[in-house]
Amino acid sequence: AEHLAFASDRMGENHIWLVQADGGSARRLTEKPINTETEDCGVCYSKFSWSPDGSQIVYTDGDKESANLYTLDLVGGETKQLTDLAGENRWPNWGSDGNTIIYVRVQEGANEFWTLNLQSGEHKKVITGGGGMNPTWSPNMEWIAFQQWDPAFGRATYITKYSNGETHRVGATDYASGGAVWDRSGERLIYHSAKNTGPLVLYDV
Repeated sequence: AEHLAFASDRMGENHIWLVQADGGSARRLTEKPINTETEDCGVCYSKFSWSPDGSQIVYTDGDKESANLYTLDLVGGETKQLTDLAGENRWPNWGSDGNTIIYVRVQEGANEFWTLNLQSGEHKKVITGGGGMNPTWSPNMEWIAFQQWDPAFGRATYITKYSNGETHRVGATDYASGGAVWDRSGERLIYHSAKNTGPLVLYDV
């Protein structure tokens, strides 16, 4: 990897930064501070995603009134606004096809998953059987892992099938979980758990 991206409050405000992997000065990506005042998460807008070829980053910039998706081209240095939508649009994740980005659209307090086709510009609502946060494509884009709020234990991890919305909760129902990451095969999900069995759990899809 030639670059590293990270979220930091080094200047007294939360922003997404980019730095060369071999060191040097960090470059600030976001023009507005990352929103940290939402009710359902602390630094929602610190979530960003690399394109499959590593040439671009998609991220959220904005505030409670209007937050949209942007890409940064690491070769030319150009920033492009992908969405111009009311409300908050956050948690983008770039699919392995290089053309589809999934994100969360927040309007009137409701979270909905949407995809953006970069070639056509088409937005499509994803069926999940309920709201959620932090969607993450599986490598083959058949499944989407995400977190949903459980009033008893906090965040819980789910997976939903992209083609038909078939949704399952991952792991037991008596503890919180989150931070889901797919392995390269797309057949296993790795997540952290509040259960005493250990901080990391493997789940066979």
